[in-house]
Amino acid sequence: MKKLLIGLILIALCGLGVKADAAAPSSIIGLSGECNLAFTGCNAIPLTLTVMCTVSCPRYTAPSFIDSTRFWGSMLGGSPNCVTSTDSGATWAGCTTQPFTSGAKEHYAGASDGSVIAIADTGALCTVKRSTDNGATWPTVFTSAFGAGEGCGGSTNGGYLLICIANGECSFPYINNSPQTCDLLGSTDNGQTWAFLTVGLTGCVMGHSGAAYDGTDGIMSPNAPSGGTSLSLNTVIGLGGYAKSAVWPVAANTCWGNVAYNGLPHGICFGTSNSYELRSAAGVLETTFTLPGVLVLSNSGGLGVSIGPNTLYVIAQKTTPSGAVGFWVTRDNGASFGLLGSTGAIGGMREGTAYFAHGCVFASFGTTPVFTKVCS
Repeated sequence: MKKLLIGLILIALCGLGVKADAAAPSSIIGLSGECNLAFTGCNAIPLTLTVMCTVSCPRYTAPSFIDSTRFWGSMLGGSPNCVTSTDSGATWAGCTTQPFTSGAKEHYAGASDGSVIAIADTGALCTVKRSTDNGATWPTVFTSAFGAGEGCGGSTNGGYLLICIANGECSFPYINNSPQTCDLLGSTDNGQTWAFLTVGLTGCVMGHSGAAYDGTDGIMSPNAPSGGTSLSLNTVIGLGGYAKSAVWPVAANTCWGNVAYNGLPHGICFGTSNSYELRSAAGVLETTFTLPGVLVLSNSGGLGVSIGPNTLYVIAQKTTPSGAVGFWVTRDNGASFGLLGSTGAIGGMREGTAYFAHGCVFASFGTTPVFTKVCS
């Protein structure tokens, strides 16, 4: 009877969204997008949107795997550019030491061993730095020269994303315009050493969606070169190289969101009439869906983040008010989406990052940066 009573109490706690063990360590789930019930308990689905800051906040953010309340971010060439938060994004301050002084577009990610990776275009070099002391020092661990045009940092509106996942792998889409190729720069040891994991895909420039990568394969979204429409926008990526599929849409800017969904990389693409598509890493159409308060059908960019089976958040620009960004969620594998709320008019969305961390979905985005969270 006693065991039965304990079991009923635990089931009740899970149903209420309460952690069964309040002393259990908080688990940070990054862009791999998967709930870890062994650490976080039975949390309710995050449904309440809070805009935490506007303007003076980073456009790109990343959680630490080790310190659950620390985030890292980039202020896009501001002073300081490298910023960090020790209170889950409520406040931000400059990193102890700035890894780059050029004002380049920078990207950060917390690796699973507690180190922090920083990548930027520093002139004619793609430079990777790695800190093991929470940003006090930033030794350079990799450089690579590239030709004229965008390299590894990208322009203000480029959507390059640095991703580190729990198995120690990190990846970063890399563009070389001389010749014009797309590559995947990767590490398998928490950013200590780096190499190109793929053979260059010719004739492309990177789009706004970055990449989704699960340690085995993934997708990334290059635009067609010079505004053309002949290039398949999404490409399967893996340690062996590219395997471009003909089933992907070929129109420029058709796919803008990449996400690890149900444990596998997926792309979010425009459909027809106000509809959207969820496609597998091979480009196969899995689900067509619509969003209430439909967002603008354009290349304004968008984000996706998944926190468990069949649960997907989509973050993108709305039609009303102009410049607002909406948050939608599905719990039935895309059969229906509910609108959680919106930010109000903030200007263009462009690109950003989104991830699940200790019970909340965090997102950072916008030409005028906005930092938000969606919690239970």
